[in-house]
Amino acid sequence: MKPELPTDLALPQLPHALDPLAMATTFAAELDGMTVLACEVDRIKYRPQRNCSVSYRLQLDDTRSGRRLEQ
Repeated sequence: MKPELPTDLALPQLPHALDPLAMATTFAAELDGMTVLACEVDRIKYRPQRNCSVSYRLQLDDTRSGRRLEQ
């Protein structure tokens, strides 16, 4: 489920940060040796026009060890 927040001109990256598919791609680009199998928004702490903190639940596949884990 994608959270609905208002358009916030002070936080233009907010739509990207709340899009699980977009963030899965972002995380995959940064996680060397890991494949992102799933990404979901877990928690949002939002202060309009100030800041937004987002926690994600990731399911990962470590291609080096063959292990799957949740972060």
